[in-house]
Amino acid sequence: MKFVRTKSTWRNRPSVIVHRTKEGLVFEVISAVLIVLLWVIAVVLFLHSPEKVPTHFGANLEANAIGSKSVLLIMAVVGTFTTILMLVSAYFPHKMVNMPFEVTDVRQYAPIVQMTRVLAIEIALLFISIVTMMGDSKSVLPKILLICVFVLIIITTIYYSVKAYKLRKTER
Repeated sequence: MKFVRTKSTWRNRPSVIVHRTKEGLVFEVISAVLIVLLWVIAVVLFLHSPEKVPTHFGANLEANAIGSKSVLLIMAVVGTFTTILMLVSAYFPHKMVNMPFEVTDVRQYAPIVQMTRVLAIEIALLFISIVTMMGDSKSVLPKILLICVFVLIIITTIYYSVKAYKLRKTER
């Protein structure tokens, strides 16, 4: 991944210009396919669901609130927006991505950009599992997918954060 360093920005973070790459394109295409899948699932469930669907799930992943089936489409909109926002933030990591440590070296942005792209895919999968659970709250498969995606999101965040942290400049 190639970066062009620009002047420092807010909080003395080094700023960068992230160029489009084949790697980025692959993540964007996969995310687009998942967003299309999300919309297909949401529309099919909307057309075939009763007027009321589960809208909230407890810690045991059992439905504990119901609402209008239009929430299926609202979740697809939110999932689409969130996934696109994650992909856009990969191009502006110095402005749009907060890390639990100070970014002091331009090299730290490579794992941060990779993290946001991987998280975009995982966020799309998260919304697919949520919409599927809302349309079919009795099925076990969406619940397993939801748990797996939650674990993946946590692992991804920790892995790339540690990777970026290790690349920081240290004061000597």
